Amino acid sequence: MIDFAQLQEIIKEHLEHDRRIRVVDASGATVEEAVAEAAALLNVPVSYIEYEITERGFPGFLGTGKKDWHIRAYEKTIIKKRRARGEFDDDEDEVFDGQISEDKDGDTFLQLRTEGAFLKVTPPIGNGSKASQVFAMHSLEDRGVENVDEALVSTLIEEAAGIYVKVGDFKHNLMNNTDVKIEISNENMRAYMIVTRPGPGGCDLTEEEYLSLCRQNRLYHGVKEDFLRDFADKPIYNERIEIAEGTKPVDGKDAYIQYHFETEQNKVRLREGSSGRIDFKELNIIQNVVQNQPLARKIPPESGIPGKTIFGDVIYAKDGNDIDLPLGENVYASEDGTTILANINGQVVIVEGKITVEPVYVVDGDVDLGTGNIIFLGTVKVNGNVEDGFSVKATGNIEIHGIVSKAELQ
Repeated sequence: MIDFAQLQEIIKEHLEHDRRIRVVDASGATVEEAVAEAAALLNVPVSYIEYEITERGFPGFLGTGKKDWHIRAYEKTIIKKRRARGEFDDDEDEVFDGQISEDKDGDTFLQLRTEGAFLKVTPPIGNGSKASQVFAMHSLEDRGVENVDEALVSTLIEEAAGIYVKVGDFKHNLMNNTDVKIEISNENMRAYMIVTRPGPGGCDLTEEEYLSLCRQNRLYHGVKEDFLRDFADKPIYNERIEIAEGTKPVDGKDAYIQYHFETEQNKVRLREGSSGRIDFKELNIIQNVVQNQPLARKIPPESGIPGKTIFGDVIYAKDGNDIDLPLGENVYASEDGTTILANINGQVVIVEGKITVEPVYVVDGDVDLGTGNIIFLGTVKVNGNVEDGFSVKATGNIEIHGIVSKAELQ
């Protein structure tokens, strides 16, 4: 039994803990909305609060049965302490290495096993308080543990070694042991468990026993061992908990062409001159290339990454599809068959989906502001006029079918 002094100590510790936190209840259509509301009520950023779900929501069906999520949220203890010490302003989002370091009190965990009652004590973190021996003794008494070695409990509280140690005995009632139900999703990609609370004299399950249950149910892949380790210390009863998740296959990407030139043929590419002004006669529409210049490269297809079900069965993935090089005229492929190169000097264009180098550049109208000045590594044919102030420069012939007045031909 707990005497009056112990009861006072319990109440005192509860009050000290309550003074360190400010609690609000919030709700929303989703957990995120509820957390955002709680952050607004506490007047702190979302990253500064912690919360627990008090009532799960439900999206409803065809507009009926909708239910909001309800949470109980509080400001992290470390944030309140830093504010009190004036380490940062209320509107300052203080972050350390991407995360907020926080104080955490030491804790006690009790497991009843067939061998007896086992207690584990974890140490505090930062400025947290050490675990309470009063709470530990209360937990032992609440579970009906007898012959408790109080001196050993006191030692465990001081050492806080984080390992389970036998501290007493209890009358085992086999019928009241924790019970676990395993559920498997239809596609064998997820496994869930529902754990019932042990009755008087009933045993808890250890981490190894949870893992053994997974093996007995042939769960060989994607088992959340770290989660089960924590779950064994602090089990959640009568809720459907995911304990394993398979790996989905990833299909490989198809091969594709990486172009080294602008595929939009008539795109204007204005450039700023040395004077800082833009010459609107220099449209740079023509994309000149020289012989043996790389024009494009094929990125090969990727192999698919197979997945696995929770039973370890392989789920095969599709490999990416290969494509042929889009070889047009006056180009050739490299020896490894991945790169397209120019076979001559000229203009690189795409004709019917294939990369081509044309040795002749044809202007169907006049050389004016619509075409800009012409600079071409080959022969230029102009079916109209060359307007005043414009130039045509070519390494091959220049054929003008209209009038040339105050223009430059080279």
